[in-house]
Amino acid sequence: MSGSTPATKSSDSGDGLKATSVAIVEPADVEKGTPLPASSGPPSKSPPSSRGAKDEALPAEGEDFDGSRDRALSGKGERSMKQDFYRILEESRGETGRLAIGVWFLLLTAVCNMLVPFYAGRMTDAISLTLQDREADARREANEALYGLLIVGLAGGVFQTARSYLFNTASYKVVARLRNRLFTNILTQEIGFFDSVTSGALISRLTADTALLKNVATQNLSMFLRGFATAVIGLIFMFSTSWRLTLVVMAAFPPLIVAAMWQGRRLRVLSKETQTALAEATAVAEDSLGAMRTVRAFAREKAEADHFAGAVGKALDVEMRYGWSGALFQGALMAASVVTLGVTFWYGTLLAIEGDLTTGELNAFILYSINSAFGLALISGTFVAIVQALGASTRVFELLDRESGIRLDGTKTPAAEDPAAGVEVAFRDVHFAYPSAPDRPVLRGLTLVVPAGHCAAIVGPSGAGKSTVGALLERYYEPQRGTVTVAGVCVNDVDHRHLHSMIGVVSQEPVLFARSIRANATFGRADASDAAIMEAFEQANVADFIRGLDKGLDTWVGERGIKLSGGQKQRIAIARAILCNPKVLLLDEATSALDAESERLVNQALDAMMAGRTSIVIAHRLSTIKGADAVAVVDGGVVGELGTHEDLMRIEGGIYQNLMARQIEGLDATPSATPSATPSASVTDLQKLEEGRESAGGDGGETRARE
Repeated sequence: MSGSTPATKSSDSGDGLKATSVAIVEPADVEKGTPLPASSGPPSKSPPSSRGAKDEALPAEGEDFDGSRDRALSGKGERSMKQDFYRILEESRGETGRLAIGVWFLLLTAVCNMLVPFYAGRMTDAISLTLQDREADARREANEALYGLLIVGLAGGVFQTARSYLFNTASYKVVARLRNRLFTNILTQEIGFFDSVTSGALISRLTADTALLKNVATQNLSMFLRGFATAVIGLIFMFSTSWRLTLVVMAAFPPLIVAAMWQGRRLRVLSKETQTALAEATAVAEDSLGAMRTVRAFAREKAEADHFAGAVGKALDVEMRYGWSGALFQGALMAASVVTLGVTFWYGTLLAIEGDLTTGELNAFILYSINSAFGLALISGTFVAIVQALGASTRVFELLDRESGIRLDGTKTPAAEDPAAGVEVAFRDVHFAYPSAPDRPVLRGLTLVVPAGHCAAIVGPSGAGKSTVGALLERYYEPQRGTVTVAGVCVNDVDHRHLHSMIGVVSQEPVLFARSIRANATFGRADASDAAIMEAFEQANVADFIRGLDKGLDTWVGERGIKLSGGQKQRIAIARAILCNPKVLLLDEATSALDAESERLVNQALDAMMAGRTSIVIAHRLSTIKGADAVAVVDGGVVGELGTHEDLMRIEGGIYQNLMARQIEGLDATPSATPSATPSASVTDLQKLEEGRESAGGDGGETRARE
C-alpha cells in the first residue's frame, strides 16, 4: 500500500485471505479476528471533486431531464440553433448523392409550377388577339399554351414523385443511423450516468425526439427547399415580367426576415421545454407501468393516473404557449403577405392602365406573386416545424456526443495460471463515493485480497458498502483512490469484454429480459448450443422445469421474467453465469429473497458452480456465510474484522457477532450500538435458530436495501 497512509492494522486468515483496514492508531500486530477500534478508518473527508467552481451552479437533485446537470459537471455550454442545424446537415452527409438528386428534381418541380402562370398569361393574351380580329392567331396561341400546360403538368408529376421518394428514403436512412448510434452511445456510458436519468426519458429521446429530426430531414427540409425554390424562381419570373413591381414585393422582405429570426429563437426555447416535459411524462409512465403489481397492491391506480396527468399537464402548458406563439407568427405573416400582394396588384393595375404592362403580363405577374407567396407560406410553416425539431435535437446531439466518464479502452487480457482455477481479486486502499453523492464517501481505504480459488464472504450493516465492492469489481464505477485488480492487473487496463467474461454475477434480484429462456440463458455467450444450455440448466437445478414447459427453451418469460417465480429466475441467472465459465463469481445476496426450498436448490447450484473458482459472496444469512473460507466485515468504509465465521463469533461484542445476533432475531444491525446493549449469541445458538427458521419454510433472510 501507499506509504502515505495512516498506521495500519491487518490480519491474515489461515487460508491466505488478507484484509487491511486503515486506522489512525499506533502500529500494532493484531491477531486474526480481532475487532478494530470504533474509530477505524480515517476521518471523514469528501473525495476530490472534478466539478470545480461550477458546483455552486449545479441544478437541484432529481432526474436530469434536460441535461443541465450533465453540462454543469462537464463544463460544456448549451448548443446553439446554428450548431444543431449544421449538425443535422452533417448527419445527412451519408445520403448526399440521394439528396442532391432530390434537390435537382425539386428545382425542376418548382420550374414546372412557375410555367403554369406563364402559359396562363399566354391564354389571356390570346383573348386580347380576338379583340384585334386575329382569331386564327388567338386560337393557335391558346392551343400552344394548352399543350405547354399538359406537358408541364405531366413532367411536374414525375419530378414531384422522384423528389418525394428521394427525400423520404434519405431521411429514413439518416434517422435510422442516428437512432442506432444514439442507442449504442447510451449503452457505453458509465453506470453513474444512469443514476441520474430514467430509462423512460432516454426512450423518449430515442423515439419522439428523433422522430422530429426525421421530419426535418424529410418533409420539413423538402418543403422548406420547395418553398424557397418556388419563391426564388417566382421572383426571377416576376423580375423578367416587371422589375418595378418586383421591387415593391421585395421591399417587404427585410422586416419579415427579422421577425422570423426573433420568432425562431423564442420557438426553439419553447420547443426544448416541450420535449423536456414530454420526456418527464414518458418517464412517469414507464415508472408506473414497470411496477404495475406494486401499483395494484396499494390500489394506487388513481394516484398514478393523476401523477401522469400532472406531467402531461405540464407539457400541455408549454405546448399551449408554443401553439400561441406559432399561430401568432403565422397570422402576422399571412397579414403581411396579403397587404404586400394588395399593394403590388394595385400598382400593377396602374402600370397596365398606363400601357406599361399587357393584361396577360399583369395576370401572369399576379399568378407568379401568388405562387411566390405560397412558397413563402411553405417556408414559414416548415420554419416553425424545423425550429421545433432543432429544440428537440439539442439533447439528442448532447447524448450522441457524450463521452463516458469511464473509458472502456483496456487492452490487457490476463488469464489464470491454471485454466480450471480462479484468479486473485484484490482491493487496495480503495476510497469511493458515488457520483450522485460525491460528498458522502462509502469506502474509506478498504483493502481486501482474495486469493485464487478461495471464497470470501462480505458482510456488514446496510449501507456499509458491501454491494459497492462488487460494483467496483465490475467496474461500474471507478474509485477516487486506490486500485482494484483481477489476476494482478488493474481492472482499468483489462479489456472490457475480457473482464466481464472473467466475472460471473448472480444478484439478489436477477434481471431477465422480455425474451425467450434460450435468449436469456445465452445472453453472455451467444454461440452456446442447446446441449450446452441444457447442461448449464442441469447444474443450476432448473432443467426439469424447462423440459416441462410447452415451448421449452423458446418460452417467453415476460417483462423482467415476470412469468417465472423468484427461484426459477435465480436458477436461470445462475445457468447464464455457468455458460460463461467465469473465473470469478460475484454473488450479491443471491438467496436472501427465496423461500427455503428455492434456497436449497439455488445453494446446491451455487456450491457446484463455486468449486475451484474465486468467489465473493455478499450476504447476511448465516447459511450462506458459514461455508466461506473467510468473512470480511465491512464497517465504516473499511474491513473492520476478518476471519472465519467461528473465529469472528468468539469475539464478544464484535461487529460480526452483533450483526449475526440481530439478523437472527429480526433486528436492524447498527454498528454504533454499544456492546452492553447488543444481544450476543454463541455459534451453536445462531445455527439452531437458523436451522429452525429454514425447516419452518420461511424465507430466512432479510431483503437487502440498495447500498
